[in-house]
Amino acid sequence: LNNYLSCPWKFFYRNLLQLPEEKNKYLIYGSAVHNAVNRYLRAAKVSSPTVDYLLNAFEQSLFKESLAGTEYDELLQKGKKSLPGYLKERLVNWPKNIQTELFISGINLNDDIKLTGKIDLIEDIGKAGQVIVYDLKTGRIKRRSEIEDYKRQLLFYKLLLDRYRQGRMKMIKGVVDFIEPDDKGQYHQEIFDMETAEVNALEKQIIFIG
Repeated sequence: LNNYLSCPWKFFYRNLLQLPEEKNKYLIYGSAVHNAVNRYLRAAKVSSPTVDYLLNAFEQSLFKESLAGTEYDELLQKGKKSLPGYLKERLVNWPKNIQTELFISGINLNDDIKLTGKIDLIEDIGKAGQVIVYDLKTGRIKRRSEIEDYKRQLLFYKLLLDRYRQGRMKMIKGVVDFIEPDDKGQYHQEIFDMETAEVNALEKQIIFIG
């Protein structure tokens, strides 16, 4: 949907024709960070992994990618700089029952449109199925006014969860969580309430385009 709204031709080539694209170093970095965070949180359910565990998981994920030596070293140092602080600020504070990388497919929006998505993190807050969804971002920190496409992702996850397993997970908030710190070493989040009117508007937009 974001591709279509940005440029219908981008949607045509990327999503309909699914032409292969070479991954750039930023996508590779983001994928390696996500994999490392996911492995850490899974390990934290049964043990107490250290910062070295997180960094080793990141390095292993990065090593599997096709990168020039200078790019590999650049991304490795970038991760080693940001991940220890993110661990201290975020990862150690999440509950052990947090759900990671939930893949959902085949959700019927109507007779013609099926929804698919993968959600980074889902936190059950223990109140009648209420959950908070986290979307992790490895790019530069953006102001709230700059992340309309990120907010649309969160609303989309609400659409998915409302129809997944008879709506047992009631998403009440969505969080854009930036993994990279700012110049002062601070980590930032943007938290959005899931307003029914905005979710309904997104649903209508998807159906109109579909």
